[in-house]
Amino acid sequence: MEHVDSPVIQRAEEIQSKLGANSCSFIKPMLKSHVSGGFWLHIPKQFCVKHLPVDDETVVLVDEFGDKYETKYLATKAALSGGWRGFSITHKLREQDVLVFHLIRRCKFKVYIVRADGLSEEGVFTLQNLESSANKTSFEKEINNHNREENGITNVPLEPIPESSDNDSEIGSEIFNGIKFSRSALEYKEVKGIENFKILINGLIIDSEVNDNFRRKYYELCCSQKSFLHDNLMEGTNCKLAAGIICETVNIADAIRACKPNTNLDDIFKWAKCLNAFDQMGMNVGFILTRLNQVLELGFGCTEASELIRRGEDRLDRVQEEVRLLEEKVKEIREVMKRHGAEIEAMRMNGERMEAAFNEVVKLPW
Repeated sequence: MEHVDSPVIQRAEEIQSKLGANSCSFIKPMLKSHVSGGFWLHIPKQFCVKHLPVDDETVVLVDEFGDKYETKYLATKAALSGGWRGFSITHKLREQDVLVFHLIRRCKFKVYIVRADGLSEEGVFTLQNLESSANKTSFEKEINNHNREENGITNVPLEPIPESSDNDSEIGSEIFNGIKFSRSALEYKEVKGIENFKILINGLIIDSEVNDNFRRKYYELCCSQKSFLHDNLMEGTNCKLAAGIICETVNIADAIRACKPNTNLDDIFKWAKCLNAFDQMGMNVGFILTRLNQVLELGFGCTEASELIRRGEDRLDRVQEEVRLLEEKVKEIREVMKRHGAEIEAMRMNGERMEAAFNEVVKLPW
């Protein structure tokens, strides 16, 4: 399970540990898609394989007060659908809450809710946690493990700012190897085109950290929202990390646009996890998450429709085979009828001959 080791997760793990070594349980941090929009709860695949039925079935959730809520478990999707929305709304679940699901009997879970809004200041996710933690987030690991050029990030070291001249008329004085210091804030309404589009992080213009292709695509995303998507990033965010977030946002937006009905759902869930992390850091990616939720809902619909079509085609094939067998049977019956008809006709003609012979015999003179 990939997550930042936070007090709310720790409290959930403490609850899980008290359930007993032989208990069947899992921990589920709440994402935006779990508590709003599509209200779809994905269950760990391995848990489903080991402990849940192979067919769709009703799963009962029992809260800490003993109240029961019926939900629809979709086996092929390893997820809870119908009924989960009611449970989430009734219990006022919010993003970053963490739930412990304890399987107490077949298709019945006891659910323990650990509230994120009960955290102290020590539990707040900050840049200092992100950069100093020995256990990095999955996103940081992805940034470090990917080829930086493929993700649109160029390796430009940040050097000391040289002295600026009084005649410098540009928006900022150049820092060694391309990064610039901005003398004034840039508002989106001042952007007239990509030529004067600048990415400002902590007073630094970091355009040189992002290659031209990603910069152009990021500009188009900002234009769609009429604002800089990075405007509310946490104060003090590292330039390299900010560039990574921007480039990964572009990557995910491109991936969503390239989605097909048969796109792997695990990939979509990974994109949602990344976007939710960026959203927590202040990146304006809500509109992309909304689109992703729509894609997810329609994707499940397309998958279900494809499955229904497949089942329908299988049924049609079986019916056609039955028709073929019946036609062969009818053909055999007709052959039998034809033979019987020929035999009956032969017997009729023989009968007529015998009748004629009989009449001749009885009429013979004495």
